[in-house]
Amino acid sequence: GAAFAVSAVGLAALARLALGDAFKGVPFVTFFPAFIATGFFCGWRAGAAAAAMGGVLGWLFWMEPAQGPSALFGVGFYTFAVAVILLLTASAHRGF
Repeated sequence: GAAFAVSAVGLAALARLALGDAFKGVPFVTFFPAFIATGFFCGWRAGAAAAAMGGVLGWLFWMEPAQGPSALFGVGFYTFAVAVILLLTASAHRGF
């Protein structure tokens, strides 16, 4: 699970670099598929690790430092979305 998580987040970061300014202001956009795929294939713990790595990378490299309160809203939305998606993924895994 850990290798998949690191690989998925690494690919997401490379995709984010390749997109350049196309998604300026949306720092976490490529990390959603990374943690969703990781959570689906490797379980919610690996998905949470991928989401944390993506969150840190998005914060460090693609968040504008002058965003102020809107940056906190973006991080809060990302955290909420991660929690809901991973909860649904874990519930789906229990159903199989």
